[in-house]
Order: sequence, then structure tokens, then C-alpha cells
Amino acid sequence: MLTADIAIYETDSGKRVSFVDGRGFSAFSFSKDGEQVIAQAGRDLGIQIFDTSTGVLRRSINGMDGVALLGKVMGGSGLMNTFNGVLPTFPIEMMPVPMSPDRESVLVNENDKEYSLYDFQSGMRRFELPHAKFSAAWTLTKLFFSSNFVGSASNAGFSPNGKYIVIANGNKNPTLWNSETGVLLNKFESESRIFYHQFSPDSRLLATSDYDGFTRIWEIESGKMISVFGAEKAPRVVAFWSPDSRSITAIGHRKGDLKSFDPTNGNELLTFEGSNAGAAIANNSRTRIVSVNRKNKQAYIQIWDTTTGKLLKTVPKEPGRKNLWSIKWSYDDRFLATAAGAKEPVEIWSADGELIQRLPDSTMPMEFSKDSRYLVTGGKTPDPKNDVGFLWQINR
Repeated sequence: MLTADIAIYETDSGKRVSFVDGRGFSAFSFSKDGEQVIAQAGRDLGIQIFDTSTGVLRRSINGMDGVALLGKVMGGSGLMNTFNGVLPTFPIEMMPVPMSPDRESVLVNENDKEYSLYDFQSGMRRFELPHAKFSAAWTLTKLFFSSNFVGSASNAGFSPNGKYIVIANGNKNPTLWNSETGVLLNKFESESRIFYHQFSPDSRLLATSDYDGFTRIWEIESGKMISVFGAEKAPRVVAFWSPDSRSITAIGHRKGDLKSFDPTNGNELLTFEGSNAGAAIANNSRTRIVSVNRKNKQAYIQIWDTTTGKLLKTVPKEPGRKNLWSIKWSYDDRFLATAAGAKEPVEIWSADGELIQRLPDSTMPMEFSKDSRYLVTGGKTPDPKNDVGFLWQINR
């Protein structure tokens, strides 16, 4: 039987177009025209680009090697961005490749502290982004003396308008770069190590969260800190911005209810009373939140109105149902897909929390199509060694 890391199929016919075998991938995206597959290798986080129709390798960009790779695998925190404010992303769920919004540039981390930006079409390096001087000795020290050290080489990304790149690898000075010139614009001064960041939708502001529980809001142009919220005893991590960038909702990192804040002054705007959320995922229009309550063991999920903080629905946890692993909103915000484990069936819900259908033999991973007409999931087969994928049509 054929085995491959990535298999490409036609949606309408189910016909296999091509397959790509590359010793394991951690991230995957299509090019802007869909004619090329972009994959991030799991072994070194390098980039490989394949022809969609044939699966033939076109070009490669090397990633980590040596001590840097060892530090990434054993002592880094490559998923830290997805662990905070949202439900944990498990290895079974493929991540998108770190690319600019126009998909013309690819960001490659070459060790724990240094990045380069490459041109997608040519594969040529545009410029280096020396966030901090890499030290093999420091990486080895982290491995031997601090097994829980959080120094992610993955906490870097583009602003929504594509003009900026921010890098936050667990030190006290996140760096901001001009993505068009490679010029260092700002170093944000913090009193504690920064492990998480999010740009505002208008790309004017940056939110960073640190080890001591404080979330700070920075102006991109000036590099000035304009507000701060959270505390060592009540840490806050950004879950999402509002579409107009006028409010920011944060999750209690260890305990506490969801809260919304004014990013310009740090004042509390709204509290989602009784949410005690361990995870919170907003829909695409940011009008509703699905949360998982830490304390309420009888609640499977809760659905909230983001403008009022009102609880709209509590879905009870049925006997035998395991704890939630993954939530996905459809792009039109009409449906939810949930899974309570890697081998548990996928369930489809309305945006109001009504169970529509439990999909037999389906499993994670799961993803809605951009037009929200389809849902693709993994699936069970009689032979546990073989995987299968299902394509489900959403009746509208």
C-alpha cells in the first residue's frame, strides 16, 4: 500500500492527484496559485517546495542543524504560540507554513535566535534577521540544566499587512523588523521573558505576554509601550483581538475568567463571568467564543457573546464523552467541529451549540473548506496501521 506524508486529492472526484514523501512534515500550505505545495520538514524545520500535480521536489531551503536542532527538539517550545489563548494543537494537526500574507516570502528559523527571509519564487535568501547572537554553549546549557526552558524558535510571524516581522524566542527583547528591507525597527524592552505575541488586525499594535503574567501593548511605529494588564498572581495571555483592534480578549493563563481589555489604556471592558476558561476560540467574525471551563466538569463547551459577555449556551458533558481536544469553526461561522481525542468521532454543532451530527468512524485531524461547503477529517479503518481521509459535504 502507498504511504506518503502528503497526498493531494481533487475535492469533487476524490481522485488522487499526487503524493509527497519527505520523512515527515510539521507544516503545510499551498502556493497562492495552488500549483505548488510548500512543506516545513519536521526534522529540521527547513522548507521544501513541490509541484502540486506531480509531487516532484522543485527546491529546498535548509533549516536547523547540529546543536540548534537538538535544542529545538528537546528544549524549545515550538508550539508555544498555539498553546496560549487557544486549545493546544496536537502533532496530528498540521500547521500552516510561516509565510507572508501575500505568500511571496518564507520565514525560516536557522537556530534558536536567528532567522532568514527567503523569496518564495526563487528560493534565494533575501536577508538575515539576527534576533540575537546564537550560542551553541547556551543551547546545551538549557538542555542540561532546565528541561522546562521555554525558548521557542517558532514564535515569529508576520503582521496582517505583511510589512512587519516580530521575533520572540523567550528572551526579554522581542525584535521588530521591516519585512521589505530587513531593517531592525525596534527592540521591545521587557522585565521578563516574552513567550507569546499577537499583532492587532490593523497592524498598528503588538501584544506580548511574558513569564510573569503581564501582557503589554506596544505601538509598532514608536516602539512605545502604551498599556499593560495581568499580574504575577493573575496572569493573562492574549486570546484574540477584535476585528477593529479596539479591544483585546485574554485568557487566564492558570485560572480565572476570560476578560476583554482596552488596549490603549489596559482598562477592563468585559468579564465573561464564570467562564474559568482553559481554552477559548473565537469565530472568524469575533462575535462568539467557544470556551472550555476548567472547574465545571459537567460542561463540555460553553458559547459566549463577545459584545456582551453573556453566556449563550452550555453544552453538557455526556456520560462517556472524553475531554475536548480540538475545536474548529467553519469559515462562515455557522458550524463548529469538535473532537474529544485523536481516535474519537468528530461532531458537528450549530453556532448556537446544538448537536447536528456525529460523524461515524471519523477522527482528527479536521478542517473546513474556505467556502464552508466541506469538512475533511481523518478516519478509522479495520486495520489500525492504515489511515484514511473522509470528505463530508455540509448541507446548508
